[in-house]
Amino acid sequence: MNLTRGLAAKSLLFAAVLSVTTSVLATTASAVMTTTTLSLLPAAFAQQQTTTGNSTLSGIIASTQISNAGAPLWLSAGSWKLVTDKPIFGGNNQTQPTVKSFDATVDMVLLSNGTMFHTHHIYNFVQSGVLFQGNNVTAINGTMSVTTEKGTTENVPGYLHFQNNIMSIWVNPGKIDNHFGPTPINGMILSPEKLEELGAHLPQIQQNTTGSAQSNMTR
Repeated sequence: MNLTRGLAAKSLLFAAVLSVTTSVLATTASAVMTTTTLSLLPAAFAQQQTTTGNSTLSGIIASTQISNAGAPLWLSAGSWKLVTDKPIFGGNNQTQPTVKSFDATVDMVLLSNGTMFHTHHIYNFVQSGVLFQGNNVTAINGTMSVTTEKGTTENVPGYLHFQNNIMSIWVNPGKIDNHFGPTPINGMILSPEKLEELGAHLPQIQQNTTGSAQSNMTR
């Protein structure tokens, strides 16, 4: 059972990184497109799903956390979801959104050799202020709860930053023994359709990896 769970978690990590790699390649290719073609790409605020009283953004985490010396140390991947009372993009100081919930799961492995796989949870975000830096750039300051190997640390200062299709989480390093390093945890804002497409690959990946593990165990 623990082996299956571990494989499923690693499958999610692999799928998230695979999706980001594909997206990065697509972005690089798009640099040679014409301005007219680029204007057809969806704006980030169009990916925010709005229902009665709620606006939702979600996506994946795909980040490299560095050491204090500036060297890449950890590979991070996972998922996140933000729920607010109104859209966070295209606003102004008179229409500040209120965060109803923010939840993130961050899986990490050592970049040097892929060992020390572990998971963190970031949740219970309580905002203290909102800063609009442009139509598609919004920063939300506040505190959050963060789980580490030492347990849960509450009221950790930090911020959420959203710019076009990029999402970043900055966690105060001094409150959690500098676990994530001095730089933010970065991710992407994805549409529900893209998330569904990514999720559709997970059962097959999990089935293949679980089958291979069981086969190796019977040998």
